[in-house]
Amino acid sequence: AVSANKQTAKRKQMNRNLSTSISGWKLDAEESFSDWEIEVIPTVASTNDGSSLSKKSYHVHTYCLGVGPRKSLYFHRQFKLNTKENAQRKTSLKLEPSAAQAFPVFLDYMYTGQFDITA
Repeated sequence: AVSANKQTAKRKQMNRNLSTSISGWKLDAEESFSDWEIEVIPTVASTNDGSSLSKKSYHVHTYCLGVGPRKSLYFHRQFKLNTKENAQRKTSLKLEPSAAQAFPVFLDYMYTGQFDITA
């Protein structure tokens, strides 16, 4: 019985580790069962150093952004709105270039609780 309890505890810990180590938004939208799209549109087409920026889509999970342990109040409210855009399960965000570039870091944090500020 003790061995079975240890195995159950180990399996639960592995599941917790797995759920905090995978950024599901990086996976293929169909494979990850993504249920929402966020389109990030930079407010300008290039950064101060001349790097070009374009809109980018991220396929995300409403649970991770609006309900999960690190939920965003903004997305929680956004997902509840009854709008034409929401009927398409899509949000468009116009962000300053630095925020648009940092958006993947934000998603990593929302999904895993970890982030890399050098990314």
